[in-house]
Amino acid sequence: MSENLTRFENLVHQICERPCLYVSQYDIESVAAYLDGFAAASGPQVQKIWGDYQRWVEAQYGVFDSAWHWNHILLYGNGNQRAAIQAIHRLFKDLIEFGTLPEPPEEWVYEKVRAVRGKGLFSPPNEHPFEKEYPMGDPPP
Repeated sequence: MSENLTRFENLVHQICERPCLYVSQYDIESVAAYLDGFAAASGPQVQKIWGDYQRWVEAQYGVFDSAWHWNHILLYGNGNQRAAIQAIHRLFKDLIEFGTLPEPPEEWVYEKVRAVRGKGLFSPPNEHPFEKEYPMGDPPP
C-alpha cells in the first residue's frame, strides 16, 4: 500500500472515530464531503480506490441506484448517523483488502446485487427518510 493510501486510510479511521474534530456537524453528509474532497486531492491511487468505494458500498448493501450517493446508502442501511459513520472505515478496509474492482465496476455491482435481490434491482424508497431539519426555515438554495 502506498504512503498516500496509508495516510488516507488512517484519516478515514480517525474521522470515523472522532468526526467532530474534522467537521462542524456530526452527520454522514459532512463526513462524506470532507473525505470526498480529501481523496480528490490525494493522488491517483487514492482517487481510484475512493472512486470504487461508491460501487463497493452499493454491492455490500444491495442497492443499485445512481441517485444514491454512498453516504445515503450507509444511512439507509444502518438506520442512524452514528452507525453509518462507523461503517465507513470498516467498509473501506474491506475494499482495500479486496483490491481493485473488476472492470467495469458497474457490471460487477449489478451481478452482486442480482445475486442478493434476484432479477429486480433494489432502489430505496423515493421519500428520503433522513431529511435534515432546518430550524431557521427552508434549506439554502
